[in-house]
Amino acid sequence: MIIPDDISALVQEISDHYSHAELSLAYTEYLRGQVLIHSSHPALQEFKEIARSSEIPEKIIIAHLYAIIVQQEDLAHTLINYLHDPVYAILEQVVWRGPCHAVKSTGQLLTDIDTIQYSEDSVLPSMAFPKPEYSLLALDELTPPLLRRVQTSKVSKFQNVWFFLPPLLRSAFRDIMDSPISRHPKSTKELPNPPKAGWYLYESQHRLPEIIRDLIPRVHTDFYREECTFPGSLQRKKTKSLISMFSLPELYPDNRELDTIATNPLIWMIMNGPTWDSLQKSNGLEIIRTLYEMIVKHSLPIKEYLLHFVHDNEVKNNLPAICAGIPQLLDSFAKDTWIDIESLIDSIMIHEILPPLYQELPSKEDAGYINLSTYDKPPIDPISYREAMYPTLIRGLLGLLGSLGILDFLSVIPNNHHYQLKGLKYISPWDGIVHAKITDIGLIMIGKQEAESISIPEHQEQPYILDHERLLITVRGSSAHRQLAIAQFAKRIGGQFFQVDSQIFTKGCYTVKDIQQKITQFRNVMSGELPDNWEQFFYDLIDKSNALIPEPTSIVFKLKDHPELTRLFAIDQELKSLTKRAEGYRIIIGKADLARVKKRLGELGFFIE
Repeated sequence: MIIPDDISALVQEISDHYSHAELSLAYTEYLRGQVLIHSSHPALQEFKEIARSSEIPEKIIIAHLYAIIVQQEDLAHTLINYLHDPVYAILEQVVWRGPCHAVKSTGQLLTDIDTIQYSEDSVLPSMAFPKPEYSLLALDELTPPLLRRVQTSKVSKFQNVWFFLPPLLRSAFRDIMDSPISRHPKSTKELPNPPKAGWYLYESQHRLPEIIRDLIPRVHTDFYREECTFPGSLQRKKTKSLISMFSLPELYPDNRELDTIATNPLIWMIMNGPTWDSLQKSNGLEIIRTLYEMIVKHSLPIKEYLLHFVHDNEVKNNLPAICAGIPQLLDSFAKDTWIDIESLIDSIMIHEILPPLYQELPSKEDAGYINLSTYDKPPIDPISYREAMYPTLIRGLLGLLGSLGILDFLSVIPNNHHYQLKGLKYISPWDGIVHAKITDIGLIMIGKQEAESISIPEHQEQPYILDHERLLITVRGSSAHRQLAIAQFAKRIGGQFFQVDSQIFTKGCYTVKDIQQKITQFRNVMSGELPDNWEQFFYDLIDKSNALIPEPTSIVFKLKDHPELTRLFAIDQELKSLTKRAEGYRIIIGKADLARVKKRLGELGFFIE
């Protein structure tokens, strides 16, 4: 019997994944029993003689027959129509959603198992094989052996046995079976009815293009990349300060546990994104597009951030392809329409709108698991993958897009009853997102709207003007966050005008290092070259530092050669009372008075290490 080239790969796959005994069951129950002997289809003619025999044919012949039947649409529908509802339901689950338990895990007695059969003295899953009516499906043991729970007489055997279909056979069934859900997720123009506790509404598009140019240098000043490791890893106090300064929108603004989760990923993207120098000539929308394209091009450590709880021994994944599919995903969002997230994720997985994270789940040898708590580390099996990993990845990507102003959300407080991170009630802070809507910024990113459709009232030029003669700063525009940002360095003298002097600038500084750090912060906020008078001002601040040079073996100090310093020790009453003059610009200070002298010098603008 010659196997045609167009089905040879499928025949080989069936032969590789089914034992002869399993194919014999399928042959007797369906392939011969219901299709072959009742059909006059020309593709089956060479099998007619075999069908007259009561003997079971060779494995490769049954595999060949199976392949021909599923590849011929009319024969395939004949096969499908013979299936009873419970059998069809399991086949539909495997075809469209992937492997499923061959035994229901509800604690039935052994005699209640009606999907597989086994030897009475069998204790190994490898000893199980399907009952005849389920024989079109293959069996496998997917749970890593080391993580297998001990089986007792009170629990159904073979909890580690799964029904599955090899890839080519699964694809063939997809071509002949109707999908259980539509490719298009549920959507509504009207605001969906709220749950009993009401919605949390997140709207972001009106703020970010206006403020992101001011926000980026501030983020680089206040945060460190090492802090941004997973959602919620940033210090809440610092993040709340940033939210307050820039009036950033939040998903759960009144919930202490969750009131920074929308800003966290924005900070993470900025810290992992381009340098501020490379963005200075870009306007707000261009900066948002740059960060959006970094997500799409997989230029950010997305897996480490969103799936930080997954341990898979770095099994090769499809994340670059998933990210590349984000524009296609956004294309399914219509303007002013709320998309149901649950149905969106379902349609993504069933219709493979985006590819799966793995081509094949981590093998038993990889022993991948989800690190939820010390005692609960479920393996990466089809159920944990479908229920926890992939939805978390998709919701996380949507969360990143929301932080960039591309999506708005309707949410509830996140709560995952099956998978929870240690100390939390959820596996992802985006578990609570129920509906999403694309914004004007999102429509611009995917080319469905012109950038001019968004009005950005704030001036996109340098927000601060430094006077070239006096230490005066003019704040452009009326944004409160700009005035708050400059208030740490200067004093308002009226309207949009601020004045700087050494006493105001060094407030809160106690060491030379503190001053140097504050000067660096000022430069980051200004984000450009400083006028000469400002450079001189900072030079003088540093020059006044380390005014006292300690003698190595005593409490004798030598004054730095600075005319103002010498004058202070001659006229300042407190310094005169705490020190004694010595030869060669030296002073003697009692150990008990040293701290008071340093404090007084600091008040006068001279700082001591």
